[in-house]
Amino acid sequence: APFSFKDCNFDSMDKAQGEALDKLYTFANEYVSKYPAVSKSVLVFTGATGTGKSCLASAMARKAVLERGKSALVLSAYEFNSTCLNCHLAPVDEKTKVIFDLLHADFVVIDDLGTEPMLKNVTLEYLQLVLDERTRNNLSTIVTTNLDASQLKERYGERIFSRLTDTKHSVFRRIPGKDLRLS
Repeated sequence: APFSFKDCNFDSMDKAQGEALDKLYTFANEYVSKYPAVSKSVLVFTGATGTGKSCLASAMARKAVLERGKSALVLSAYEFNSTCLNCHLAPVDEKTKVIFDLLHADFVVIDDLGTEPMLKNVTLEYLQLVLDERTRNNLSTIVTTNLDASQLKERYGERIFSRLTDTKHSVFRRIPGKDLRLS
């Protein structure tokens, strides 16, 4: 089953990491509760492996779907990239159908951005398209990544980096701490 906000217990982790995650989970819970009346449509959670980024994004999507009656699509960066490649290769009259959910779901979670292969004429172009369309329609896009800001800029370029960090439409949060899976 997907992770939910009730599943998180901050007691077993070090105090600083627990406090940081508690603040972030409070923000995330409030964000989903207010949706669609939110001012920021792109949320980026960055941090080391195992710090809770994917769990947080999953909890947000689950709350949106189960408690708010919204639609959510949760996929790895690899799956996202594969969908974009399928769209790119599809006949013209099929393209919209292939990418429809990425453009129109209330919540889209792209998990582990930076782990997918870089495909020429696909990865950058479709990521920008999806971010632009979803932002224009005030639909939430949640991105998790192990990459820091400079690594995101280097890998995806100025245009996508700008969309991920634009303070008018985006929230960029670093999740501190150590790998919780090893605790």
